[in-house]
Amino acid sequence: MKIFNSLAFILVCVFFVSIVTSEEKSVEQAPVKKVDKDSKAVNKIKPLVQLALLLDTSGSMSGLIDQAKGELWKIVNEFAFSEQEGERPQVQVALYEYGKSSIPQEQGYLRQIAPLTDDLDRISEELFKLTTNGGSEYCGQVIQAAARELKWSESPKALKTIFIAGNEPFTQGTVNYVDACREAIQKGVTVNTIYCGPEAEGVSTNWKDGSVLADGGFLSINHNQKVAHVPSPFDKEITELGVSLNKTYVPYGSLGAKNSLRQSVQDSNSINNSSGSAVSRAACKASFLYKNSSWDLVDALNEKVIDLKDFDMKKLPKELQKMTKEELKVYLKKKEKERGTIQKKIHDLNQKREVFVKKELVKQGKPTGNTLDVAVLECLKQQGEKKNFKFIKKNLNKAKECEELSEKKKFIEAVPSNQIPPKQKLKEQGPVSSSSQSSTKKLTNAVVKSAISLTKVKTQIKATAKAKAEAKKKAIKQVQNSSSVKKETSKKTTEAKVQKESKASSSDKVEKTKTKEKVEKTEKSNSSSQSSSIESQPSVSKGSFDARSFNFSC
Repeated sequence: MKIFNSLAFILVCVFFVSIVTSEEKSVEQAPVKKVDKDSKAVNKIKPLVQLALLLDTSGSMSGLIDQAKGELWKIVNEFAFSEQEGERPQVQVALYEYGKSSIPQEQGYLRQIAPLTDDLDRISEELFKLTTNGGSEYCGQVIQAAARELKWSESPKALKTIFIAGNEPFTQGTVNYVDACREAIQKGVTVNTIYCGPEAEGVSTNWKDGSVLADGGFLSINHNQKVAHVPSPFDKEITELGVSLNKTYVPYGSLGAKNSLRQSVQDSNSINNSSGSAVSRAACKASFLYKNSSWDLVDALNEKVIDLKDFDMKKLPKELQKMTKEELKVYLKKKEKERGTIQKKIHDLNQKREVFVKKELVKQGKPTGNTLDVAVLECLKQQGEKKNFKFIKKNLNKAKECEELSEKKKFIEAVPSNQIPPKQKLKEQGPVSSSSQSSTKKLTNAVVKSAISLTKVKTQIKATAKAKAEAKKKAIKQVQNSSSVKKETSKKTTEAKVQKESKASSSDKVEKTKTKEKVEKTEKSNSSSQSSSIESQPSVSKGSFDARSFNFSC
């Protein structure tokens, strides 16, 4: 019996194990849903610009730091007028300092100040905190650190670039700059070198060589030169509007109050640094690049970082915590509208300012400068175009542009079709060179100007033609009036003549009647005398004619 029970127990265990094993196999063999890598969700990647600034903060570099403080916003603003495949990019900036003796040597005299971030106020804050002191500049080591530590995008479309600026030999330190630059370019990160001093020195100290290894650009700048700023009549209002934007932000969470204060402090820093910096900062705050979804509730809702239904009202400032969700929603919409209105004003004023500055630079013949912002922007544009970034021309007056395009269209339509080359011919001519594009651009501008001039001439001709037509009408009317007067006068003269003639004819009739009566009397008297003479003379035949009576009657 015991043996039987044991066997039964073993059989049950074997049966149970077989069931479990079969279930596990069925789970292992279940089809796994594959992610379609070619799906639209995967392919639709937002354009991205990643920019790492590696600044030498050794004792002689205070001028470089000042340029970086003032021109950060100008550099970032360039991408406010760019797009890739029709979409506006996100811009991330990272910041390193190197060459400072206060940083331990085992760390390479370098430190990461900020990782890649779109929190531009943070970058500005850190730049204004920077100080300089003597040290050794290990270029290779700081490039390697940036290449390894930063979270670079894996997208081949992203623009990923390092800018390293300094004035000591590029070969210092234990890390070979050749290896560091090659490591960067393997990740798709270009290295641009900016030598603070004469170009020949930069070449001889291997700064140019470093850029060549990582497909970057080499430039030399005068780091002690003050960045040229042309003041305009619009600067003050732009700056004031930039500060007033702060009132449209609604801080929330643990970072809210701190970052709201930081925003105001960076406004003050920019204003105190230079009016040019303050204007550039205000322009950036008015663009899509300035985002604060981590602490501003308006941005957080627009970017769908927070759902208002699940939002904890205790995260708001005390004065807003008493609101209902519906009241808060209305309040946020109001702030969003206010922000949009102010941003539009800044944008419009900044366009006018740029027109003014451009004219002043031409008038004064001032050079554009040999500073950090010029060097960075030159490289970014060239490398951005390689990544299919298009830097949209800033339309300084949209209404004027539309008017010019309209006039250009009219002008082109007026050109005979036989003078326009067919599309096939244009295709056969092959790709247009950059010089041809430049010539075409100049020609287009000339055409637009000609079209505007032609329109003005046409308007003048129309006005003249209209004036002539009116004068002609007036003259015809005068002629018609004078003609009618003449006709009236002629009619009256004719009537008078007719009346005169009729009077004359009536008087003639009377005379004739009198004459006739006389004749008749005379004839009677003659006939009586004749009858008396006939009686005494021989008779005359019937057909004879008496000459005496004829002559008398005539």
